[in-house]
Amino acid sequence: MKRVNTLAILAFILLIPPEASAQYPSFAAFTPPSKEYVVQSDLIEVTNLPKVPAQGGRGICYAASAAVVLTAENCLKLHEDCTRYTPDKIFSPYGLVKPFGEEDSRSHEPLADEGGSAINALNYAAYDAFGNPSLECSSKDKTMPDFATSDDGGVREYTMWNQVYNIYKNLTNTAQKTDFNCQTCIEDFFNTHQTEFSTLKKIFPNIKEQSVSFLRLMREPTYRDFVVKLTVPIKCHRVANKVWLENAGKVDVAVYPPAGGDTTTPGSSGKETGQNKKPGHGNYKEAIAVIKTVLNSGRPLVLEGICLDKNTKGKKCLVLHTVVISGSKTLCDKKNQCLDVLKVINSWGDSWQKEVNDGWVQAKPLLDSTHYAEYMMGWLSDKAQAGQEDSR
Repeated sequence: MKRVNTLAILAFILLIPPEASAQYPSFAAFTPPSKEYVVQSDLIEVTNLPKVPAQGGRGICYAASAAVVLTAENCLKLHEDCTRYTPDKIFSPYGLVKPFGEEDSRSHEPLADEGGSAINALNYAAYDAFGNPSLECSSKDKTMPDFATSDDGGVREYTMWNQVYNIYKNLTNTAQKTDFNCQTCIEDFFNTHQTEFSTLKKIFPNIKEQSVSFLRLMREPTYRDFVVKLTVPIKCHRVANKVWLENAGKVDVAVYPPAGGDTTTPGSSGKETGQNKKPGHGNYKEAIAVIKTVLNSGRPLVLEGICLDKNTKGKKCLVLHTVVISGSKTLCDKKNQCLDVLKVINSWGDSWQKEVNDGWVQAKPLLDSTHYAEYMMGWLSDKAQAGQEDSR
């Protein structure tokens, strides 16, 4: 799976106050159609979607995207209005972080990045866990109330997460070396780092004011685990505090393009097509066909591996992003020059969505930004659907 790493752009984006009308940073992947394209046709849009919080000051776009797709699946199954869903019925993006990240096993340094894969999250929910903490239990207003209204992020929240990361980075090695069987050692650690504890306690009021609990928290093996402990209370893993995938056992996670060049996915030709197509890679024509087929089934998709680097020629992309695709249409100008347009639900928040044409962007630069690598798209599909294979 492509590992999403959005931390590098968060500083840039989040330093723009969400209340301001300033232009958001321009990325080629998110290019709205020009105004001369006014004739619309072939509109397909999945509108029955939940309101999932933005990623804020964290690099968890993949988790926010997966939360949208999983919750939307329940709305589809139960024939319910997703826009009216209360937090107890919505998958929490914060609860979808830990199982699906990919830590760099070669590094012994704590990683500030929480990047991961939305498709991994869908796989976990569909085949293993079948449920995850609800937004009612794991939300900003419950775990970090002073930041509950800053869904779009912003300077204050980004600064806070930098502060939290620095506390973990500066204390975790000492915590790991502290003898957990020595009560005096535990108390000394707690007393020595009262300033850091007080800072965390102010942000996350639910953490226990106990020396053992604080040491255990600081001994978490990765920054990802550390943040999950702060943002997903243990009680959220109880049955009563989870949202369950209603279609578990009846749906598969489908991907395009699968590994190895197998293109037997909805909307694809099942043959090697396109320019110089390599095994495991797709192309624009097939990708658009797949998107329209899935949207016509009433389901959104996740699009992963969107490269936001300004120049990646001959280089590995360092800044990857994930969004939800919820709509497709064709726009033409007066000369009958046409282009495909897709609607994305971006985890950068409502301000971005409003400013960037409500998420309607040109399909070609968006899809091209993924380089059509394997697993660029994922979605839930009925097991009984003809021609559909288990794409795990």
